[in-house]
Amino acid sequence: MKPRHQRFLIITAAVAALAIAGMFVLNAFQSNLVFFFTPTQVS
Repeated sequence: MKPRHQRFLIITAAVAALAIAGMFVLNAFQSNLVFFFTPTQVS
């Protein structure tokens, strides 16, 4: 495989991994958002 194609493949895989990780983080925030209270609600 040419170095240019290999670099493109690595960058594409990294972007896909970041997108999947971001999706998991947003999913976790969405399910735990019901436990969020503002400072005025706490006091």
